[in-house]
Amino acid sequence: MPFIKGNIPHNKGKKLSEDTKKAVSETRLKKFKEGKIKIWNKSKKMSEDFKKKLSLFYKENPFSEEHRRNISKAKKGKKPYEMTDKTREKMSKSFKGRKLKPLTEEQKRKISIANKKVIHTPEWNLKIGLTKRGVKKSEKTRQKMSEARLKRVFPIKDTSIEVKLQNFLKEQHIEFSTHYPILGQPDIFIKPNICIFADGCYWHKCPECGFGHGKERDVMVTRELQKQGYVVIRMWEHEINDSSFTESMNLKQTRWQKLLPK
Repeated sequence: MPFIKGNIPHNKGKKLSEDTKKAVSETRLKKFKEGKIKIWNKSKKMSEDFKKKLSLFYKENPFSEEHRRNISKAKKGKKPYEMTDKTREKMSKSFKGRKLKPLTEEQKRKISIANKKVIHTPEWNLKIGLTKRGVKKSEKTRQKMSEARLKRVFPIKDTSIEVKLQNFLKEQHIEFSTHYPILGQPDIFIKPNICIFADGCYWHKCPECGFGHGKERDVMVTRELQKQGYVVIRMWEHEINDSSFTESMNLKQTRWQKLLPK
């Protein structure tokens, strides 16, 4: 029976029981698998005009607070959706070759303002952590994440002691690269295999300065790089900042002069 404007639907205000919801869901899923139900908008793309109209509609008709609360309640207790490897692969292929439009200055400004307004409480951070707990990542995903981390530079800006070392090497006409994308991300890398780390005394727990007995991760990184055939040189902040630094770094006197390319 077609709906006539002004008529009140027979089920308005009535809530379906959990059993009924489950039965309806199972029936629809079965029909979908059999091909009796089709996704009406599958492979259809929204026009730019339609996107603008949709965006304008939601701006002019935002969800009420009650609506937002109901959505939040409905999601409560539900586990996050876990994609299969097959689904991930399909999504990856669909995005390949796509070029995203660069953000305009106005869009960047709006995003920046929106991010400043978002303040995550400790309780919120804890909830986020709990939802991610137990979600297993495939080996392929882990490998991709590991490779992506190696390409990221930490910190973004070079420290004063790194700059001092870089300037010294430039004066000696020694070619080098910074933050080389291998384990530990050496501050300075000289081909073919020399890794130089400029370690801050406080952050890396210098024993001579009384901050500890060296960072465990630094020891592990040094050991692993040496196993892979790299020569690892670690220099403390107090050594680099010493007044006799230039003299002690003289290529004829340094402990690593033989390692440098001739």
